[in-house]
Amino acid sequence: MTTDSPRGEIATRVEASKRGSMDSIPEDLETLRLEIDRRLAIIEELALKRKESAEKTRELERKLAEVERSRRSREEQIKRWEAERRAILDELEHDRTLLAEAWNRLEQEETRRSTRTDRSDRRDVHRVERNDSNAPKVAVHAAAPPPAAAEEDHVAQSILRQFRSLQRDVRRNAGEA
Repeated sequence: MTTDSPRGEIATRVEASKRGSMDSIPEDLETLRLEIDRRLAIIEELALKRKESAEKTRELERKLAEVERSRRSREEQIKRWEAERRAILDELEHDRTLLAEAWNRLEQEETRRSTRTDRSDRRDVHRVERNDSNAPKVAVHAAAPPPAAAEEDHVAQSILRQFRSLQRDVRRNAGEA
């Protein structure tokens, strides 16, 4: 028999003890008992390691499930944030469009108003020239507005400048988007 395996080693010792004297039997039994104890200790240690390994595996599986739940929760949260972000961006785009339309209407109104004012000024000048044939032929422009009207016009001009500045910013930002 070969002595490469544990059984082969034990079998070899048993064979040797059969050939030996009866006096060596207690020693051989003690050696056999020690070898069996040693092997049982190894088996016990392996079983304990396997149990610990199984416990670690269960713990790792539990942690993995927890991490997976956390990941899914984060993904859902990200999806909600992205949806909210898209809604806000859509709302901003809608507001930008409304603002651009309002600017265009304001520009058109300002253009109409300035055109009407220019025409009105020219008519007043022509009326003055036609109605007063004895008066010297001097181009008379519309009379200066009363102080309250001048102040209102100053405020309107200031607002218009602010609107135009804001309009340039909006158009510039719309071009970048």
